[in-house]
Amino acid sequence: MALIQRRVNFDETWQKISDTVDAVICLKKVTTKDWNERFTDVYSMCVAYPEPLVERLYEEVKKLLTSHVDKIYKEISSETYYLQLYHKHWSQYYGGCRFLNLLFRHLNQHIKKERQDGGDISPFVVAGSEVENMLEVGELALEIWREAVIEPMKEKLVAEILVEIGRDRNGENTQHSVIKAAIESFVVVQEYYIRGKLQLYESEFERKLLEETREFYRTVSARLVSEFTCSVYLVKADNLIREEKIRASRLFHNSSTNKVNKECEGQLVESHVNLLQSECKQMIRDENLEDLGRMYSLMKSSVTGLRSMVQLLEDNIKEKGLETVRCIDAEKTPHNYVDALLRIHRKYFNLINNTFNGDKAFFKALDQACYVIVNTEKSSKKSSQSAELLARYADSILKKSQRNLNESEQEEKMADIIIVFKYLDNKDVFQMFFAKMLAKRLIHNLSVSMDAEENMINRLKHTCGYEYTNNLHRMFTDMSLSGDLNKNFIDGLKDTDRRLEISTSFLILQSGAWPLAQNPVSPLTIPQEFAQAITLFEEFYNKRFNGRKLTWLHHLSNGEIRLNYLKRPYIVTASSYQIAVLLLFNHSDSINYREISSQTDIHPKELDKTLKSLDDAKILVSTKEGELENGTLSLNTNFTSKRTKLKITVPVMRETAQEVHQFRTSIDEDRKLYVQATVVRVMKARKVLKHNVLMQEVISQSKTRFAPSVSMIKKAIESLIEKQYIERKGGSKDEYTYLA
Repeated sequence: MALIQRRVNFDETWQKISDTVDAVICLKKVTTKDWNERFTDVYSMCVAYPEPLVERLYEEVKKLLTSHVDKIYKEISSETYYLQLYHKHWSQYYGGCRFLNLLFRHLNQHIKKERQDGGDISPFVVAGSEVENMLEVGELALEIWREAVIEPMKEKLVAEILVEIGRDRNGENTQHSVIKAAIESFVVVQEYYIRGKLQLYESEFERKLLEETREFYRTVSARLVSEFTCSVYLVKADNLIREEKIRASRLFHNSSTNKVNKECEGQLVESHVNLLQSECKQMIRDENLEDLGRMYSLMKSSVTGLRSMVQLLEDNIKEKGLETVRCIDAEKTPHNYVDALLRIHRKYFNLINNTFNGDKAFFKALDQACYVIVNTEKSSKKSSQSAELLARYADSILKKSQRNLNESEQEEKMADIIIVFKYLDNKDVFQMFFAKMLAKRLIHNLSVSMDAEENMINRLKHTCGYEYTNNLHRMFTDMSLSGDLNKNFIDGLKDTDRRLEISTSFLILQSGAWPLAQNPVSPLTIPQEFAQAITLFEEFYNKRFNGRKLTWLHHLSNGEIRLNYLKRPYIVTASSYQIAVLLLFNHSDSINYREISSQTDIHPKELDKTLKSLDDAKILVSTKEGELENGTLSLNTNFTSKRTKLKITVPVMRETAQEVHQFRTSIDEDRKLYVQATVVRVMKARKVLKHNVLMQEVISQSKTRFAPSVSMIKKAIESLIEKQYIERKGGSKDEYTYLA
């Protein structure tokens, strides 16, 4: 029930209130009945008739608090060392202030209202604050404490707090609660300020704290450096920093935590960064992981120190990596080379994760070092070596072998390939080798599985984009379409009651998608046994696709032939050239070299390889050993083998210098065209561009295939200007316009 306005005897009522205030401010026991009655008395004064007694009540409260605090000050200042006493009185006073603020709630509400309305209230100006009107009782109590206690004794009080902090840093017993409460008082007495709440704390305590911290750790670090080895220093410095972080979070205001930690780390780390850097280099070489972990823990707070560590690690990885690669040059097989790169990568990847907490700066250093290792060649003429070896490594994983990997092992190996692939500069060279090997696997059915092939291509697409793997996907499409064409061809023969004398399967490959054009194609006179099937398929294909032309690639074809002239039949898998030669022996047991050449029309170089492979397999024997050209070849009627199914391999000829030159030339030509296409694409989208911007755009868009040189881009620009794709804007030398 609300109280109505009535006359109030101020002196009598204030006497009761003051007694309760004395008890509350000292945290003495106050009964609930007394508390409620005083609460009502305060309300009565605030709504008294004929005029509220707010101002008078406020002044009396102020006098009472001032008198109380003055007594406290006299008691504290009489002591020589008064931090403990200060803590005792402050804790009691601050607790009482919060209760007083509740007791005088109605007075506070009246003060708030007058502030908002801008009423005519006797001002109580607070020095150094923005509050120029009457303060709420809790605020008033804090302000009185600041003026009457903290201001006159702040220098000695701060000095005593710093002494206790110094004792704590030296490992002596201190009362953390006393230190913390004393420090907090500098903040709490101004917590009601609109701005500058930490002004007293920062100017009187924090500034001196930081100076003291700087000096303390300067002395300590100098002593530790002179007395201990770097390894021991790291342990001790790390412990000191950890302890200071705990101390700062426990004792100081959160605004000071980072500042104190920075001062500590500055003296323990920054001031000795040169010494630590010199020791760090040896630690990385020796792979002293425990000390490196501590070194990182210290250095990560130092920009220069961390940068130095990152550079030292990068240099070490480069040195170790290049040395490892050089050591395996003599026997640089794809597996040896790629496995060596992966060992380096895994080793330092795990080191960074475990020792440097996976810091991105170190991972970037690892990437830069691996980039150098992968792309550094002894000779500029071998710049494609890494790309070729990686492609051959991928081929060995994806090709059928005696020990095929299970699915999880395949996934792991493919992920390893992508790790190395990402560092390749010459991704276009890898693409060419990979495409050639993929073509062989698909044509000769050597893939471990089509799912594995597609998985690998998808990984490459995810890394370099769809354009990079476009032709590889088209090769897969051709294989699928070829299967459908063969089915339709066989079904068409059944419908016309035609029968083939041999079992056939044809692959229709797009010349633009398959990397087959560079291979020399030897002519071949089609054996009579093949003629019917080839003729019928050509008729079928020409009817289905009018205007397309089939080019038969006999050097890529193979088949199975049965040997029936022996005691038991053998099924031999051979190339088209080998089968064409063997079929000649259906009509004669012995044929000389010239007759074979004239009847098959195979190029002499290819014929020599073919006959040698049949001779090495012991299916044919020559009358003149080692001189096939001048001899006669006969069927070996004594041929035997433990296996009934055989495969005749053709020796692979090493690439000639001319073939290597042609390969490099084709790469250079492809790159020139790619750069020109990129310039046109960029200019078409942007219309007008500065020279430097265009250069950056081209480099950025080309990096998924190769790193174009500045001279290559300039030549491409000049070529496109001549072809009138672009022009210099208004005769400017460094700005271009796209010509639609």
